[in-house]
Amino acid sequence: MTFSTPNGANSESEFVDPTSPVPNSIARIDPAPVAPSMVQPAPGWYVEPGKPGVLRYWNGTGWEEWRKPLVEAPSVTQGQKSLAVAYVLALFVGGLGIHNFYLGRTGAGVGMLVLWILGVLTAIVLVGYLLLAAVGIWLIVDLCLIPSYVRTSALRAVGHRV
Repeated sequence: MTFSTPNGANSESEFVDPTSPVPNSIARIDPAPVAPSMVQPAPGWYVEPGKPGVLRYWNGTGWEEWRKPLVEAPSVTQGQKSLAVAYVLALFVGGLGIHNFYLGRTGAGVGMLVLWILGVLTAIVLVGYLLLAAVGIWLIVDLCLIPSYVRTSALRAVGHRV
């Protein structure tokens, strides 16, 4: 903090502000610069003090009541499925739904397999082609959604309910 004397001189420098509305005959207090230790962190999610594993929102001046669990990204050693393997299975044996079994989507795998088997068995009567077309459309949709299925599988592997 710098105190100006009535004649405008001070102990640190000879600073006199001619544009100031305060006359030089009155002592002025210039604000001290903010110390680096007093700078607040930017707003965002931070680990809550005293509670590891919990994130709490800091609004820039204080803690908000918003909290969420800290979710670690799953690693390959924790059972994450390969995106490449899922695509290879879908492209080569996709009609059988094998990629769904690989990704832990057993219900979808069984449904696709049953539709494919029924479609092949009833193709002689021409009704089976509709079932095989449904399996084909389902496979095209699955090809677009496989990255999402791999992420969901990885979250399930580390114990998250999805």
